[in-house]
Amino acid sequence: MGLALKGVPIWVYTKEQGTNKNLAPAQIIEGDLGKPFRLQPQTINDYVIDHIDGSLEGFFTDQLQRVTIYYRQGNVAQIEALTNYQVEIQSPTPTYANPDLNSMLSESLTIGTWPVIKRLSTTKGLFWHQLGDSRWILYDRKLMTIKKGAQANDQILTNQVPFKATTSNKFEHYDWDPQPLQKRGRLFASNQTKQVPVYSKPYGSHKNVLMAGLDVLLTQIVHDPSKNDWYEIGSQGWIEGDNVVLLENEEGEIDMTEPLFLTPVLHEKIWGGTALKDVFDLPIPSDTTGEAWIISGHQNGVSPISRGPLAGKTLAEVWQTHPELFENNDVNRPYPLLVKFLDAHQDLSVQVHPGDDYAAEHNNGELGKTESWYILAAKPGAEIYYGHKAQTQAEFNQMIDQADWEHLLQKVPVHAGDFFYVPSGTLHALGTGVLALETQQSSDVTYRVYDFDRPDKKTGELRDLHLEDAKNVTTVPFKAESPAQRTLQMGALQETTMVEAPYFNVYKDELDGEAYIVKQAPYAQYTVIAGSGTVIVDGQSYPLELATSFVMPATVAEWTLKGKMTLIMSTPGPKSR
Repeated sequence: MGLALKGVPIWVYTKEQGTNKNLAPAQIIEGDLGKPFRLQPQTINDYVIDHIDGSLEGFFTDQLQRVTIYYRQGNVAQIEALTNYQVEIQSPTPTYANPDLNSMLSESLTIGTWPVIKRLSTTKGLFWHQLGDSRWILYDRKLMTIKKGAQANDQILTNQVPFKATTSNKFEHYDWDPQPLQKRGRLFASNQTKQVPVYSKPYGSHKNVLMAGLDVLLTQIVHDPSKNDWYEIGSQGWIEGDNVVLLENEEGEIDMTEPLFLTPVLHEKIWGGTALKDVFDLPIPSDTTGEAWIISGHQNGVSPISRGPLAGKTLAEVWQTHPELFENNDVNRPYPLLVKFLDAHQDLSVQVHPGDDYAAEHNNGELGKTESWYILAAKPGAEIYYGHKAQTQAEFNQMIDQADWEHLLQKVPVHAGDFFYVPSGTLHALGTGVLALETQQSSDVTYRVYDFDRPDKKTGELRDLHLEDAKNVTTVPFKAESPAQRTLQMGALQETTMVEAPYFNVYKDELDGEAYIVKQAPYAQYTVIAGSGTVIVDGQSYPLELATSFVMPATVAEWTLKGKMTLIMSTPGPKSR
């Protein structure tokens, strides 16, 4: 009898959602190659399963498989580990041994600043924070403020005074009851950065920041246990009532003949840096900010409209509710394009994106992702990963399996002003020191092939790879597509066609003076990448500064650009119309 080949063992992790704490030792499941497996999640006292990364059923293969089962406490709605956060206490506050009203301790928290390491919200609407010494406090925004900044002095935790609890110090259990709302508001911030934090829900995890002065549409309201208001801004998230001023309803029709100016959405990345602030003065959330989604209808970073009669709505909402602005004949499909700034402070992961059919089948109906890069800046010696050297599918698979990156990956030196067209199926990555503008299909599907064996600082673990999907979708052999560029001088405007492709067309407009523009496509997307100026529509002038992004809708037949500036303009290709 022949010996059965063993498959690669399956690693099973049991972790707490939000904190990534191990709730049980890792398990190693072994079996013969090709044999099926079925995993049974463990029962953890006082915990329920939140979600599972990986598959509980499948077959033993020659590839490493990981399954991570995330649990949360039974009465917990959300839990999140905090780094570098403190609570400022304005009045003596009771402490608890656990996030439970029945576990009050005899020591209270004195007035001062204390480090907090964890945030927890319950299914009954109570919000708890854990101190650095493991005690818990119940959040009351009238008595305390949670902030991020320099670490508080741990020694202050020894300064405790007796505190006698009274009925007035206790919260009632609270069930959320959001009420629908359709009011306009203007964001307000008292902090020096003029940034308004946006949360996943009242007291939930931090999602994003918006700039003060932005007009928004408030769609729901919640009264929290401290008798304060929280407002939902459509799909953007929730803001505290102190950060918004309600506006009176304005009468009159919406003027459809003006640009749709958009607010960028910032994303932190393991490879990001500070260039988006240093170059474009964007309000980055951290020193590892990698992307600014500057024109986006995608759910993972949809752009709010910042001014005009549609201010407060998102591009995705307007795409559906005002299809005439885009000559959109199908409101059930997503806004088809996405434009980003990318700051590659370090190498991005080497990756590949699927086409439409594969993405729809394997990624819950997402679009595929064909993209392009305009290189805004590149440090001396900067490179990108663009394509591969394998000549056959078998050779490609072998190099992937053997992690033979030196012989597989193809590098190309880059300089400011270079342009690259990256169809789906192209192995690629921006290299260290590159700042780029990316025009792409509206998709967030990425199959990671090589991540330089670096751990994610938030989890301490390597990020997942998607090698089988990558083998299925990567074009072999690679052949670079280098679209022919042409330049046309139109008075004060020099327009260079970078690419005209099935999903999008990209142009570089260099202006020195004044240029009259006539509509050539259903709509046009603009981003200022250098200089400043104005756009004039129907006699109304709108200022354009560095990094300003806007969509010129289908209802505008002509406009004028004025100033000394460079813009990247894009329009939908035939497959995006």
